[in-house]
Amino acid sequence: FLLFLCARAMDKKILDGYIVPAPSAIHLKLVHAEEDVFSPENTFAPEFTNQIIGESEKILGYKNPRIELYYTAGSLTTYLGLTYDAKISSSVAEPDNPIKSISEWIPEGWLRSKDDLARHLDREKDFRPTGDLMTAFTLPQQHTPADRHFEIYLNNHDTPGFAEYMARLQTFTVWFIDGANFLDLEDERWKVFVLFERVKEGGVELWRVAGFCSVCQYWAYPDCLRPRVSQVLVLPPYQRTGLGPRLLSAAYSHYVPMPEVRDISVEDPSPGFVRMRDFVDLRNCIADPVISAHRGPCDSAFAELVRSKLKLCKQQIRRMHEMLWLSRISRVDHDEFREFRLSVKRRLYQPFAKSKDAEKRDMAKLAPAEAVVWRAQQEKFHGQLQEEFEALETEYRAVIDKVKLHA
Repeated sequence: FLLFLCARAMDKKILDGYIVPAPSAIHLKLVHAEEDVFSPENTFAPEFTNQIIGESEKILGYKNPRIELYYTAGSLTTYLGLTYDAKISSSVAEPDNPIKSISEWIPEGWLRSKDDLARHLDREKDFRPTGDLMTAFTLPQQHTPADRHFEIYLNNHDTPGFAEYMARLQTFTVWFIDGANFLDLEDERWKVFVLFERVKEGGVELWRVAGFCSVCQYWAYPDCLRPRVSQVLVLPPYQRTGLGPRLLSAAYSHYVPMPEVRDISVEDPSPGFVRMRDFVDLRNCIADPVISAHRGPCDSAFAELVRSKLKLCKQQIRRMHEMLWLSRISRVDHDEFREFRLSVKRRLYQPFAKSKDAEKRDMAKLAPAEAVVWRAQQEKFHGQLQEEFEALETEYRAVIDKVKLHA
């Protein structure tokens, strides 16, 4: 028995050197030039690996594994490879096959040789974005003399060449959107706004993909559309440059003028997306003189005003009303802030109102000891309500301050 325990301990010690977290082993890269192909620099790690690698998000069987998933920056020609210092003996444990796991999520035709990837770079000069050019804009640069130029293209399910391109582009979603699903590229309801940086190198114009926004068009009774934003992804090399709001604004500029669009909703937004959407929507509300001048309650007239002008959904209109209200309150105006706080708390309390009223009616039936417990529960509930309000106020002020900063 002692020998058995010693053997198990020895096996565990051996395995410890051959088990690594998947995010630290996987290296993604957008390749611009030949030196990018062979350099280990300028890669970025995935945020999520559970869908591809498994719930443990660990890779077994290799010492210092390096999994490289490289894409040419425009056409997204793909290379996948694995290197390591040592591989565990199958007599100790069966090593994982991360190449097989990843290859099941990327389109066929990926390259197994870096030399082949380098040769494909010559074809990047022939790459052109699919779809219709929607908008172009420039981002000024603080530390370099040259500004950066971007373009957004609108694609439908039947845009020539788009299905093949999107099959490669959407492979990024499983690494950076938790629980992401691939789009059904044969479904005519999908519209995809793809963002590119347009650069000129050696007199040649090149397009490098920076992100995308996908929207599914749902029907709304009786004869309206209700577009739902599904995914907004800015690739890591382009993040924190203000491109996310640009993508969402492109979708808005397409749908808001359409009379058949009832409102625009969002599918399962992440906290980061909620902040970005709030920023764009509040900025648009403030920019509209009629909406920003409103001083009354969030009644049906105000809701219809905002819906008709900005196509926001009901829940988002309520958030914008509260943000606009808070943005106008002076920090020394305690009466106005108290009215705001009570209004927000009434909204937060509303989902629980019926059950709380029923509890009060049953209060008379409680024994004295049970009544004490009930009152303690009420005090705890009101404390939680105050915490929820304070958290919401913090969220709102962060968005308000950001809008003011970028005004």
